[in-house]
Amino acid sequence: MLVEFTDEQEMFRSTVRDFCDREISREYVRECDREHRAPVELYERLGEQGWLGINIPEEYGGSGGGAVEVAILLEELGRSFLDLAFWVFRTVTWGGLAISRDGTDEQKRELLPAIASGEIKVCFSLTEPDAGSDAAAIALAAVDDGDEYVLNGQKVFTSGFKVSDIDLVAARTSNSGSKHNGITNFIVDTKAPGLEWSPIETLGHWPLGTAMLFFQDVRVPKTRVLGTVDDGWRDLGVYLRYERLCLSAARTGAAGAALSDALAYAKERKQFGHPISDFQAVSHRLANMQVMV
Repeated sequence: MLVEFTDEQEMFRSTVRDFCDREISREYVRECDREHRAPVELYERLGEQGWLGINIPEEYGGSGGGAVEVAILLEELGRSFLDLAFWVFRTVTWGGLAISRDGTDEQKRELLPAIASGEIKVCFSLTEPDAGSDAAAIALAAVDDGDEYVLNGQKVFTSGFKVSDIDLVAARTSNSGSKHNGITNFIVDTKAPGLEWSPIETLGHWPLGTAMLFFQDVRVPKTRVLGTVDDGWRDLGVYLRYERLCLSAARTGAAGAALSDALAYAKERKQFGHPISDFQAVSHRLANMQVMV
């Protein structure tokens, strides 16, 4: 399907690209990567621009944009700083989409304006040591206890936890029927008593990092249930499809930047008195890269 942007969307793309060219230097990106430091300053500037609320309804402090606007923003951010784009993707997916779609009126009033401004940062916990590709095999238990649920178990690969204030956690509230039933989503305070975490060493994506979480009698008020009890898998399917859009947009931007770098180098680097871009093997490789992008 060919998507043609409106004049307003083209202007938005140009504005974001100008911002990235002006505010994001290669050295800054390298520093964040080298120091394993989140680009907090840049994230806050995105909040000041109003872009963290790109898909949050206007009544809650957002811009009320749709999937195309989200994709434009993430592609342009990914072109300059992929890990920043991944931070924003979590904001628009687990905040802008999930809470806007399935939150109660109280949850929306409390959380969405703060997410749009950058005051509250969001992450997501689905994967477990024994629930990876088989994501529905969730074992983290959430037991009903009066006005609260008590969570016990583990999560793994919760990216961005160290810079987040709330975590959207998928837990098992019932073991009856199919494994896809009995799953409930919770909005959990990352500083909640009983919730501990440890960093996971990775080969990349260091600015935000990823973590193993340990839940030991973590108490979550029932007012922090997101969506319907025991029917959270249905909602997760919507969130995860949106996640794929966001990741694809961000990585397309990064891939385009890599191609631009490769093309510039091929025109500068000379062998046998010619730029290497003149050689057929190199030009074919660049053409293939363009097709893939």
